[in-house]
Amino acid sequence: MRRQIESINGVGQVNILGGKKRQVNVWLDPLQLQAAGLTAVDVERALAQQNLSVPGGQIETGPKSLSLRVEGRVDDVAKIGRIVIKDSQDHPTRIGDVARVEDGVEEPKTSAVEDGKESVVLSVRKQSGENTVAVVDAVKARLGEVEKTLPQGSELRVVRDESASIRTSVNAVKEHLVLGAVFAAVIVLLFLGNARSTLIAALAIPVSIIGTFGLMWAMGFTLNIITLLALALAVGIVIDDAIVVLENIVRFIEEKKKKPFVAATLATRDIGLAVLATTLSLMAVFLPVAFMSGIIGRFLKSFGLTMAFAILVSLIVSFSLTPMLAARWLNGPPAEGVSTEKSFLERFVDRFYRPIESFYMLVLTWVMGRRWVVVVVACGALGSCFPLANAVPKGSPRRTMSPSST
Repeated sequence: MRRQIESINGVGQVNILGGKKRQVNVWLDPLQLQAAGLTAVDVERALAQQNLSVPGGQIETGPKSLSLRVEGRVDDVAKIGRIVIKDSQDHPTRIGDVARVEDGVEEPKTSAVEDGKESVVLSVRKQSGENTVAVVDAVKARLGEVEKTLPQGSELRVVRDESASIRTSVNAVKEHLVLGAVFAAVIVLLFLGNARSTLIAALAIPVSIIGTFGLMWAMGFTLNIITLLALALAVGIVIDDAIVVLENIVRFIEEKKKKPFVAATLATRDIGLAVLATTLSLMAVFLPVAFMSGIIGRFLKSFGLTMAFAILVSLIVSFSLTPMLAARWLNGPPAEGVSTEKSFLERFVDRFYRPIESFYMLVLTWVMGRRWVVVVVACGALGSCFPLANAVPKGSPRRTMSPSST
């Protein structure tokens, strides 16, 4: 079974724990050895010299050449006791005269017990750099074949599977990824108050995530805990560009009375530079993480690049898919003299957002009237970053020991 598992691609080593390995034990009798004038070294030498198989040369018989081998290997435990240690004038001294030969087991160095029963454990280690889940699946598939050849009364069971925790963590991150996308779409629906607009903006999430898979594949990244965590965090970011572009398109339709196709073109062009600057600034935050050195850098490289990939794809989606869907799905401006009644959700959003907008306008009016004050406060807040950063403790906290501790 060990050889069959070691032949699987990705398996590095298989260690056997527990079990009893056959061993022929020769128990020496010190008194008999002393009486015969022998030592343990003499017994060891006799076993080494008389229990072997050596070449015996060649015999030439006309056109044929025969190779000879002297077979002196003991094939029976009882014959070990008849090996001669010393041949004296009276009678030869054999191993059976000074020792007891036993067909037993070697001294156990490891032990494995399950439910109070002695067991044999195969500890399988994967090769460095291999996928743990893939190796475990391959080993389990091979065990299904091996189990059919086990002797009667034997039972094969997996007692520990390191991939179980990995699968649980990955499934948890997948669940958070889906829930994050759903909640983001619900928040967009509450604030936009329009189902079509929400669908257009929400489609940016799966399209951006799926588009990121292509760049991850090009870089050789896999879907693991680190990359899935990056995708889960990117869910709330990839929808931002689509919302900004969509809001501007809606503004062109409602305020400037433009048709959806024209509004999509003009609104995207109008806000394109701002969206590009915002997206590039976000990428500039996560890209340096990918170039950190050491072990931390090796772990966070896939995180930083995956986040940057997702943000870049969301920019492309907001400049292509979002305007296209808005041009096709959004309703045009109402005709002059025709009043349109807002839906219940739109009226609810207006009542909820109107106090917030009023407060924001008051703050904005105060700030615009005192611009120099705001600039000075902003510069002071920026300058305070340096002394505050120096005051923050760095590294692990020191542990103090009392004089009486040893």
